[in-house]
Amino acid sequence: MTKAELNMLERLFAAEIEGRLLQSKSKLLPKMESEGYVQRAKREFQADRFGRIVVEGWCLTLLGNMTYCFSCDAPSGDPQ
Repeated sequence: MTKAELNMLERLFAAEIEGRLLQSKSKLLPKMESEGYVQRAKREFQADRFGRIVVEGWCLTLLGNMTYCFSCDAPSGDPQ
């Protein structure tokens, strides 16, 4: 996995932690989708005055989530 792909996985992971979809036009994402790391997603919200709001973006698959987590270094230091 390239450094650019790992950076994209990190951005997607951070977006999911914040409770949102990543909205990006990166050419890397369709390639990663074909490899099974990410998928397109839609979230619908019911607004009061504006009707239904649909947000489209990208999110991690289980494979993408595990790949990102295993790529991180273990914390250093003595366990307490």
